Amino acid sequence: MTIDGKTLEGRAPSKLFLRMFMTAYFCAGVGYVASTIFSDIVSLMLTKGQRYPPVAWPR
Repeated sequence: MTIDGKTLEGRAPSKLFLRMFMTAYFCAGVGYVASTIFSDIVSLMLTKGQRYPPVAWPR
């Protein structure tokens, strides 16, 4: 109900909207995976064979 007392009526999103939303969601997931792989490759190249990750682990 609104402040005026009117009833709100909703509609389901169209199939086009759902397809576009799912496509955008898929592309965002692919971009996330690609950026993660790229950053891992760069960090491995920067360590040049050192222990990965190059931090001192507590004993």
